[in-house]
Amino acid sequence: MRLRRFLILIFFLVALTPSALFWAWPYSKALDSEINDVSERHLVIAKNLATAFERYYKDVTSAFAVLSSQLGSNAENPAITQLLDVYNFRSVMLVSGSTGEVLDCIIDDHKKCRQKIGKETLDFAKLFSVKGKVKLSTVVADKMIDGDDSILLAVMPLGDNLAIGCLSTRYIVELGQRVKFGQKGHAAVVDQLGNILAHPLTSWRKSRKNIAKVSAVKKMLAGKTGVEIFYSPALKGDMIAGYTTVANAGWGVMIPQPIDELHNKAKDIDRTALFVMILGLCIALVIAIPVSFIITSPLERLSKVTKIIGRKDTLTVDLHISDSRFVPLEVKRLNNNFKTMIEKLQENRVSITQLAYIDMNTGLPNRNYFHKLTQYALKEMSKTGTRGAILFIDFDGFKQVNDTYGHRTGDELLALFAKRVMTHFLRSGDINHNTSWLNMTALPEVIPARLGGDEFVVLFKHIPSTKGIKARVEELLVDIFGKYSLYGNVQLMLSGSVGVALFPEHGNTYEEIIKAADMAMYEAKAKGKNTVSFFKP
Repeated sequence: MRLRRFLILIFFLVALTPSALFWAWPYSKALDSEINDVSERHLVIAKNLATAFERYYKDVTSAFAVLSSQLGSNAENPAITQLLDVYNFRSVMLVSGSTGEVLDCIIDDHKKCRQKIGKETLDFAKLFSVKGKVKLSTVVADKMIDGDDSILLAVMPLGDNLAIGCLSTRYIVELGQRVKFGQKGHAAVVDQLGNILAHPLTSWRKSRKNIAKVSAVKKMLAGKTGVEIFYSPALKGDMIAGYTTVANAGWGVMIPQPIDELHNKAKDIDRTALFVMILGLCIALVIAIPVSFIITSPLERLSKVTKIIGRKDTLTVDLHISDSRFVPLEVKRLNNNFKTMIEKLQENRVSITQLAYIDMNTGLPNRNYFHKLTQYALKEMSKTGTRGAILFIDFDGFKQVNDTYGHRTGDELLALFAKRVMTHFLRSGDINHNTSWLNMTALPEVIPARLGGDEFVVLFKHIPSTKGIKARVEELLVDIFGKYSLYGNVQLMLSGSVGVALFPEHGNTYEEIIKAADMAMYEAKAKGKNTVSFFKP
C-alpha cells in the first residue's frame, strides 16, 4: 500500500477508534494505558539519550587523546585550539605526576596556563588514571580555571606525567534540557557515583547533588535498564521514569514524569471522548488527502535521494524541499538536518581517510598509501610507455639522534626533513595540506612518502632518462641534507644514503622496484654512507 493511501486510512481509523474505545474504557483503564505508553516512551527516550552520550563520550575521549598528543610540542596549531572549543575543553594540561607542576597546556588565548595544580586535584585525577586509556572523572567543581562551575576531568597517563583536561558539562546540561514534556517531565543525568550532571533544578546541578539513594538511580548505577515508579525528593511526589546507563562512561540517564500528570490526562480522556469521536469523524477525511500529500512528497524525495547516494556513492545530493509556507517546519528541518548529516559524513570520510593514508608527523603519504599510489602510477606509466624511478632514502646515524637528544628532537628532524623534500620537489600550489594527497587523479609528478622510522621514498613519474634522474638526485642531496636547527638550540648535520631503482628496467611491480631501491640504498651505505647508488641487477 502506498504511504499516501495508508495515511488517509490512518486518519479515518484514528478518528473512528475513539468511538469504540473512549466510550467503553473506564478511568482506571485509561490510566493504565497512559502508564504503559509513558513507560515505553520514556525508556526509548532514555536509551536514545544514552546513545547520544555514549557517542559524546567516545568523541570527547578521542579528542582529548589528540589534544594530549600536542602537549609538549610547542607548535601553534589553530585547529587544536578549535578542537578545544568544539568539545568544550576549558584547558588541557600536561602535569607532573609527582609535583603537580604544569609542564605545558592548551588553553583559550585570553587565559593563562596555571603553573601548578593543587595536591587535592592531582590526587583526585590519579584516582581515574588508567595506563594507555582516557578516563573521565566524576563531576567536580572547577577550582582550576573559573571557580565553582561543574566540570569533568579527562585523565590520561603520559609516562610519569598526567594529561589532564578540564571538560565543561555544558553539552550534557544542554542536551538534557532539550528533553521536556508535559508540565514537569524532564531528563536527569548522573555520574558514576550518582552526582547530578544534568537536571532542571539549577541548585541541584550547581551543587552536584548526590541522588544515589533514589531506587531508580541505584539500578542505573548497577548497570540496569528499565522503568520504575519512585518518590522524587525534587518534585515531592511519585514519578514514573525510564532509566538506563551510558556504556563506557558509567553515567545514568533517567526520564521521569509526575504520576499526577497521567491521572489528569486520563480524566481529560474521559471528558473529551464524546467530542473526539464526533469531531474526528467529521474532519478526518477533510484533512487526510492534502496532509498526506504534504507529508509524503518530501519523504518520497528523501527515499529517492538515499537510493541515489547508495547507488552512486555520492554525498552531494540535495533534497530540493519547497520553501512554501504549507510545508511543515519539521520537513524543512529534515532537509537542513539531512544536509548537515551529509556534510558531517563527508568530513568524517576525509578525516578517516587521512588517518589511514597520511603520516601524521610529516604530512606525507604513509607506507600503505605510497604502495597504492605507486601501483596507480606504474599502471599509468605502463599505458603511456614512460619510465619512472623510486628513491629509497635512509638517514645516517638517526638512532644516535634519538638516543642523544630524545624522540621529540628526532620527530622534529623527520618533520623538517619532509618539509625540505616537499619544498624541493613541489611547487607552492601543488600540495598545501594533507588532504591534497588523497586526490589520486591530481597528484604531482614527484611523490615523496615516509615508510616508517627514518626511511623515506620518492616516486618519480615520467622521467626522460637515467642521466636526468641522476642529476635530480644529486641536486636533492644538496637541498635536503646538511645543517638542521632544532628545538632547544640543537644543531645537527644530517646525511643519508640513497638507493635508486628504475621502472621498468628493475621491475614492473611495486614489490620488485621497492626491493631493488632498498638493496641499492644498502649498497650506498656499504660504500661509506652519504652517497647515491643505482641498483645493479
